[in-house]
Amino acid sequence: TTIKILVGLARPTLGKCTIAGADCVTDAKKIKQLVGYMPDKFGAYPNMRVREYLDFFGAAFKIPPKRRRNHINDVLEITRATYMQDRYVETLSHGMQQRVGIARTLLHDPEVLIFDEPANGLDPEARIEMRELLLRLAEMDKTLIVTSHI
Repeated sequence: TTIKILVGLARPTLGKCTIAGADCVTDAKKIKQLVGYMPDKFGAYPNMRVREYLDFFGAAFKIPPKRRRNHINDVLEITRATYMQDRYVETLSHGMQQRVGIARTLLHDPEVLIFDEPANGLDPEARIEMRELLLRLAEMDKTLIVTSHI
């Protein structure tokens, strides 16, 4: 419930929620700019390659095409997913799909990153890689909120 309130998918029944001074209920547009959210399960569109998938979401965030290409290159590099950019998302392993989900979450360069169970279903090696990636993001002065059962 807390995560849903933070990303504007639910309203608090009592009290107030703000992120960087923006009210989670009344400043929904600002919250969408400030926050990148990766749910525990996200859809992979059929017949869409990784770069196309990221381009689709970049357009949804209204990132201009030239900047979008640069942002996509940057997030692929940050997530160490450049090598898979021409592969179909649905053919990727769960760990690789998680990287694509993180890349999508970073596309609009949000200040706050919320990851719901990013290590769920990953093998031990992929969990270590996920932890290292989250540490790199923290070093980029991003605020991270991570839910986990581990």
